[in-house]
Amino acid sequence: MAITKNGRVLLGIGIVALIISTAPAALAKKPKTVKGTSAGSFSTVNFSFDGAEPGTLSNVTGKDNLNGPFSSQTYAEYGSAGPTCTAPDGTTGNTYTLVGSWTIITYKSGELLVAGSQNGSECVSNSTGFFGGTSTYTITGGTGKFTGASGTGTAKFSGVVLFAGTGPAYGLLGTVVTSSTTMLTP
Repeated sequence: MAITKNGRVLLGIGIVALIISTAPAALAKKPKTVKGTSAGSFSTVNFSFDGAEPGTLSNVTGKDNLNGPFSSQTYAEYGSAGPTCTAPDGTTGNTYTLVGSWTIITYKSGELLVAGSQNGSECVSNSTGFFGGTSTYTITGGTGKFTGASGTGTAKFSGVVLFAGTGPAYGLLGTVVTSSTTMLTP
């Protein structure tokens, strides 16, 4: 069967339409599973999401499989002591529920990634200061290749409060992103 000139044009238009309709799916970036670790320190600061408790500022460095070495700052606030729990070192502690947090990750390349959370908790030992917890976060954007980034993930963290008198508290912190983080970029 021969295809006429008009048939070739229509066939050509149909192929172009097919390519255009499937191009966004083919060109879209695939979700990425992020895994990484970090370590650093924290202290209480004159900051609060709700005015009820002082917040903390964490400064950490780390590395992930997404973009390599980074440093980050996190502002977080946990509520008042809640029910008793067992701290990571086996001692009795109290549960503290996350009020909110914001993290800005700065990669060695200079690109930024921003994430926030209002879902998490930690157990802090009443006798040794050891603590551990989990936070679920939402990626809200970034710069460079992270412009328009979005997604969710879970981070597990642990550490020790070195000083917690009537004034500021200080301590050490380690974070491991142990569950998958699906990050979608435009």
